[in-house]
Amino acid sequence: MIHSHCETMLPPANTTAAKPTRAASFSSGSSTSSAGSSPAASSSSLFPTKLHAMLEAASREGFDDVVCWLHGGTTFKVMDIARFTSDVMPKYFNQRKYKSFLRQLNLYGFQRIHHGPHKGGYAHKFFLQGVPALCDKISKAAPKGKHELARASHRRVVSSDNYAPMSMLSEAFEAPVASE
Repeated sequence: MIHSHCETMLPPANTTAAKPTRAASFSSGSSTSSAGSSPAASSSSLFPTKLHAMLEAASREGFDDVVCWLHGGTTFKVMDIARFTSDVMPKYFNQRKYKSFLRQLNLYGFQRIHHGPHKGGYAHKFFLQGVPALCDKISKAAPKGKHELARASHRRVVSSDNYAPMSMLSEAFEAPVASE
């Protein structure tokens, strides 16, 4: 189901790597990561990869009224926090605490949109609809000391106008093609 604020803009990106199954990449009992290596090797991109897969599945599985990509494919938004925490988070993130989800977004450098048509959504320059390979470029921020936390409390205002249209970004960030 597609809503006026949620729009599927691009087909899934064609990549040469085999896509992991949900059971392998989203279960906490798995001893390997979605990349097939040790968990530490890909832990920096694990959350963004799970988040991207969840957003791509939202329209296919009928929960795009709970969370979805916003028009343009550069931002996403959680519309129903109660259903997101009770139905979606346990399935994709193995937890139910929305504050922990927000903390992960902050740790990986996602910006909350404060103004414009995507107000309340989140964006990251390497988090684009249909381009899951870019999630590998998203890294976890180093923990901040108390001086950095004080400065971070004076957040800058982020507007959806700061993010380029998807048509411009898709050409700039084409998924790499493996050559043999």
